[in-house]
Amino acid sequence: MSSNLSHSSQTRKTVIETEHGVVAAQHRLAAIAGAEVLAAGGDAVDAAVATSFVIGVLEPWMSGPAGAGQ
Repeated sequence: MSSNLSHSSQTRKTVIETEHGVVAAQHRLAAIAGAEVLAAGGDAVDAAVATSFVIGVLEPWMSGPAGAGQ
């Protein structure tokens, strides 16, 4: 392991479990949006797109082509 990497850093993501599936996202509202898409009959791709759009609104500095990544 590289000595440049932090040993104390933690990444935590909100996980929303429903009877239709599971959605994990950095922001709770984004995970809820993805779960609502699943509950409405959407598939995993639909939920991922919805989650991505919500993350883009809530945390635009961390997502999109110029973002630092998720």
